[in-house]
Amino acid sequence: MDSSEGEESASGIIAFIDTVPNLIRILPGGRESARNFLQNEFTAKLDSMIDRYGSLGYLLFSAEGEFVTLVIEARRLFVQGFQRGAVALCGTAVEFICDHVIRNRVSTEQDRNNLLSLDFRRQVEKLKEARKFRSTRTGSVMHQIFDIRNDYVHPRGVTIDEKRVHRAIQMLNLLVVAEFGLVPGEGGRARTSTEDDVTFFARELGLSDLT
Repeated sequence: MDSSEGEESASGIIAFIDTVPNLIRILPGGRESARNFLQNEFTAKLDSMIDRYGSLGYLLFSAEGEFVTLVIEARRLFVQGFQRGAVALCGTAVEFICDHVIRNRVSTEQDRNNLLSLDFRRQVEKLKEARKFRSTRTGSVMHQIFDIRNDYVHPRGVTIDEKRVHRAIQMLNLLVVAEFGLVPGEGGRARTSTEDDVTFFARELGLSDLT
């Protein structure tokens, strides 16, 4: 059982081959063979996954909004080593976060509609001007994540740099903490994160240079 990319066929054509789906459906015992194949694949990259997971930041935030699933999936893609997919999803998550802020923190329908009609960059700037972000870092972090995302999702011949992808993931973590973060408080209750908490978290994530 195999899933191979870039194999040269007899006719000299470079082809992608993935026979696993057919084997699962057709071959007696195919499901068990597929299970072993996937377990071996997972085991082979488990140590690197643990290393990547250990490099990420602790997160506690208010999990309300469509962006939440995207943040979680971006982290998981990074951990599994899918760098381009991870950074692309970081950009998508940032757009969803911006949309969430507009829909939940802008008071009038007309103002919301005006903002929603703008492109992402202008939305961020308008929200900064209107002081709709909880943190002064948010706008800059959003732009920087989007810059990395744009470098890697367009066919520009840019080689993926895992350190830069890691920075995008860490900035997404910081963004979530800045806008929706919760911090353990007195009596076992969580409180909303403050700018001081964001500063501390930025330092913990290796993002002290962000202002």
